Amino acid sequence: MNRVFNCTGVQLFRLGRWRAELWLVPPGVDIPDHKHHYLNAWLMLIGGTMTWRRWNKSRRLRAPAPPFYVPAGVVHGAQAHQRSAFITLEHWVRGAQVSSAAHDLQLA
Repeated sequence: MNRVFNCTGVQLFRLGRWRAELWLVPPGVDIPDHKHHYLNAWLMLIGGTMTWRRWNKSRRLRAPAPPFYVPAGVVHGAQAHQRSAFITLEHWVRGAQVSSAAHDLQLA
């Protein structure tokens, strides 16, 4: 289990450089703009309503929502408007130690 920005992440599975993690987000939480150096991620909102930011644009999404792609190195963040949950499908770059997105994180 991982905790960052008042959110809780639980690994669902891992296969080689692929990893899936379920994130639980309390209402009103702002996930500040940040980036990951070693992973490409597809974020899938499965519960609640959140505004997700990427490339200086924002999108308000209500679950269930289509995948939201965030390549390695791209600044992104989010805000939960109510209790929310999303799954990250992560593909870690060759040579990187596969871990949680919470561990490969740099604030923007």
